[in-house]
Amino acid sequence: MQDIKFFTEALKEYGANLNLLYVEDDELVRTSTAKLFSKFFNSVDTAEDGLLGLEKFKNNKYDLIVTDINMPNMNGIEMSQAIKEIEFRQNIVVISAHNESNFLLSLIDIGVDGFLLKPIKSEQLLKTLARICGNIADNKMMQEYQEKMESSFSEVQQKLEQKLYSENKNMALAEVMASNIEIDDQQLKFLTSASEVTSELCATDFHANSITDYANTNECLKELGKNLNSSIANFIKEKNDSTTQDLSQSLFIYAEELDNIAEFLNLAFALEKLSNTLNRVLFTQSLNSVESALESMSKELEIWRKSVLEDRDAKNIHELDRSVIARIMIIESSIS
Repeated sequence: MQDIKFFTEALKEYGANLNLLYVEDDELVRTSTAKLFSKFFNSVDTAEDGLLGLEKFKNNKYDLIVTDINMPNMNGIEMSQAIKEIEFRQNIVVISAHNESNFLLSLIDIGVDGFLLKPIKSEQLLKTLARICGNIADNKMMQEYQEKMESSFSEVQQKLEQKLYSENKNMALAEVMASNIEIDDQQLKFLTSASEVTSELCATDFHANSITDYANTNECLKELGKNLNSSIANFIKEKNDSTTQDLSQSLFIYAEELDNIAEFLNLAFALEKLSNTLNRVLFTQSLNSVESALESMSKELEIWRKSVLEDRDAKNIHELDRSVIARIMIIESSIS
């Protein structure tokens, strides 16, 4: 009973500001379950089949969707797939009967976030929803914190970036003149321009305007990213001083290589700071709470590398690294 009480309180805390859509064709089940959900969530909308659920999703914003599988017009699998094609980050929990277990592989491929088996037990319901809603609430808090931080310091940051940007261009221009490096007119214009820094710079323009070819750096970071993933996996498998120190070293080496790209010194500094923190605390019980955050950080770091350095399709080269930095800050606050 203590577990149920714990998950009940956790779900109340996490769900208080979240909006939920519940899709179920059985009117009696839909009404009673929606009434239960209303005790935990900010708002609860309902739909009687997948087609109506999809329509409500298109017209509203939901933090979480809970759906049955067998429904008329459009079943839960078809609806989940259609929703994920529109917004792959949408959180979805599927309710399934035991004889529908053959559908689970399809749902895993679609990318649903959790399953509830009928008949639903209270502890199972509360535990699954508390876990997922906790992740949703953490992500929202991180996003709100990041937006607040950017809003509060945007003016100061812009002035500092302008100063650093101008200094970097002057240093680069001096280096070019001293070493007789051949550059084209567009690169020369970039170095001698006194224009202000824009808040967005796409990866294509970043590479076109840079006098440095980051192909080697990209390959190094790719391999270092694999090493980092391995260190995180070893740390999660067996937490001790040795695996913690190995993880710290992997972060430091990645940050050291990232120092070669002036535009991402903030990210390099954040990684190095996390490395130093891990090296200082080594293994403590607080590290048990950061497993998923470390894995998410590593995935986001790889997405940043591919989008900015490899595929060069990032619309804003700093949008992704700010997300990684925010994730690192959350990890640091958990273990410091």
